[in-house]
Parts: sequence; structure tokens; C-alpha cells
Amino acid sequence: MFFRKLLIVSALVSMLSTVVDAHPSLTPKYVEPNQAVNASIYVPHGCDGSATIELTVMVPENVAIIVPEPFSNWTVFTTYRDEVTEELSEFTWSGGYLAADASLYFPLNITIPNIDLSSQPNVTLYFPVHQKCEVGWSNWTLSEDHAHNADHNSQGKPAPFMVVVKNATEAALMDKTTEDTVAGESDAATLIITSVPFIATLVTIAFSML
Repeated sequence: MFFRKLLIVSALVSMLSTVVDAHPSLTPKYVEPNQAVNASIYVPHGCDGSATIELTVMVPENVAIIVPEPFSNWTVFTTYRDEVTEELSEFTWSGGYLAADASLYFPLNITIPNIDLSSQPNVTLYFPVHQKCEVGWSNWTLSEDHAHNADHNSQGKPAPFMVVVKNATEAALMDKTTEDTVAGESDAATLIITSVPFIATLVTIAFSML
């Protein structure tokens, strides 16, 4: 009986972590060399209960053409890596307001670098993001490997990324099953996101029964 209750507590804690740990992502996920892409950075929530007021994106060095789009009340400020070629090193959306429990797609246009995939199946491009909120920051700056190995005291979290492949349509289809599973979990998270206090209460009750 004790073990069963402990499993229930673990499941509830895991559910809570899934809701809280959703991170910004880039759409589309798969792209091809030299492809011009209408993309967006999806921001799923604020910083520990605080609203988002600014989003700064670092541009990978091999990405020469990227155009962030202003929209609604969000304006764009750019920093050039090379003012002659107008290559950006970073850009910032600011002036808008995204509630702590709200999500938003930030639009941009990207031309994918002409990466040689003859000797490798894919290349991942990371776009580190600094999310400024009314209170605090969230730094989404780590590559997948670094994020996996980071300890709980790390100042960084997983960065948004794109995967450059030979056939983006085929890669997306192969990934569809996983994406559908994630979408189902996301829908479930959406249903319970307003019930985080309820989950916490369940955890408390379960512990009291141990």
C-alpha cells in the first residue's frame, strides 16, 4: 500500500513538472539547406508566474539572412554582426505584454544556410533566447547535450532549434508519431495548467496518507 501511494505521488509530481517545464520552440522544426522559411518562435509561458515583456534571440553565426517581424504591440530592435552585409547577431522583441499563463508565436523569416549534408544526416541550428519578464528572466540558451547534462543550479535551459535535413517533409512525417504524442500531452497540459494548485493539493493529500 505504501509503495502504491508513493507511485501516485511520483506521478503527480511528474505531471506538475511537465506543465511547468514547457520551453520555447521554433516552427518548423525541420528545414532544408538554402531554404527560405516563414518561421516562428513559440513562447508557452512567462517566468515563474511573471508576464513576458521582452524576448531577445541570438542568431547562429552561419545564419546570414534572418528577418524578425514586428506585430501587434511588439517592436523589433536589431544588433548587427556585420553592418555592411546587414547580418544580425541578435534581435529583440519588446513593447508588448504576454501574460504569465499565456502563449504566443513570434514571427520571423529565415534563409537556411547552404549546409553540406553529404557526410552527415543533419545539422542542428540553435537560437538561444533570453526571455525578460516583469520579474526575473528565463535563459533558454543551452544545446540539447548541455541541457541534458545541466544540473538544477544551471542558469540555462534548452534553446529553441531547427534541424537541417535533406528532406524536411520526410523528416517531419517520420517524426509525426512523436509530435502527435507531444501534442496530446500539450493538450492535457493545457487542460490542467489552470489546475496546478489542485495538483499540488493532491500531492499534499497523498503525502498525508503515507
